[in-house]
Amino acid sequence: MHKMTERQLHDYLKTNYPIENEKCEWKEFKSLKNSVSGDAGSDIISYISAIANMQGGNLIIGIQDKTSNIVGIQDFAGYTIENIRFRINGNITNLNVDGFSVQEFITSDTNKLVWIFHIPKHQFRLPVYAHKKTWQRIDDNLVEMTKARLDAINPSLYKDYLGIMAINDFLYFSQEQMIEMMSQTGQGIAGKVELADADEDGEEGESQSDTKIIATGLIFPILCHEITKGLEEAKGRHGLPKEPGLRQKVQQQTDTLSNEPMQLRIGPEIVEKLRFALPNEMYSDANKGLINWFHILLYQIEAKEFLDIIGNAISDDNSKVKMATRKFEEIMREAKKMKQEFDDYKEETPEVGNENDDDDLDDFLRGLGIERP
Repeated sequence: MHKMTERQLHDYLKTNYPIENEKCEWKEFKSLKNSVSGDAGSDIISYISAIANMQGGNLIIGIQDKTSNIVGIQDFAGYTIENIRFRINGNITNLNVDGFSVQEFITSDTNKLVWIFHIPKHQFRLPVYAHKKTWQRIDDNLVEMTKARLDAINPSLYKDYLGIMAINDFLYFSQEQMIEMMSQTGQGIAGKVELADADEDGEEGESQSDTKIIATGLIFPILCHEITKGLEEAKGRHGLPKEPGLRQKVQQQTDTLSNEPMQLRIGPEIVEKLRFALPNEMYSDANKGLINWFHILLYQIEAKEFLDIIGNAISDDNSKVKMATRKFEEIMREAKKMKQEFDDYKEETPEVGNENDDDDLDDFLRGLGIERP
């Protein structure tokens, strides 16, 4: 721990970290309760990912953004200078652990505490992930890393993905007997994904997920593909039958290898039609994250009505497409209400940290008409 007066610390920070840019970020983060691994794109691990994915640098917390006035960390939520590195390493991928360190400063006259994270540059051809995304800083905002920046880190990754998936799709169309054999034996499969109930154990003070995505891939691009499928399937669990036997039958008939050739033939066109039937407002910046709530409500609709809605959405009859769009708008309005209620709940309620709090969250979700899968 480094001790100095508040004036001395302010001068030290202004001398060594004078401006905010891609290598340096000042953040207030007076409370660490939901700040270390909280909202994607605005929490500590996202900033570490963004800084590491450029040239490395520093994240200073406990000082005001823009002004650099020292406010100090006031609520540590169980984090210490000793355990913060391990907690971050557990929530971030590809960070160079050996080069990652944290310094602690305290003002001797005002007792304010500041942490400085020293973040190494990403390792060779290994972008740093937080919340399963790669981040970078553009102006004053964190955004998902652009293809140009990803190419600068690993120029072959995007091309490899396109090439591998093209070959994979070609085999689906041309080697139906092989696909049938693979679906029966499981041999020769390059990747797969399964969903399971998440483990109940977890670190104290952290909310628990309800779904575990178990993905395997022969190479990294295929693994990314399977994880993406798993994320979409996880939302679909809300539409599965509650009765265990029927639920299992449905799961056995949906995402199967033998069905994939037909899915590849008709899937892209269906997805495109659905996209154009959805309200454009769904994809505005103001509604970030709304699509997840929309999917949950959509998947909960009874099978016959669901098929009618989707049938209208992909129809060549414009009047039917408009009917689907009106239904989607209705669902979107309800999804907005649910998302706002949940955001308010998160602000008003301490982060889930024990069994009773988890029960409270379940009760709240049931009040929105959502049961954990």
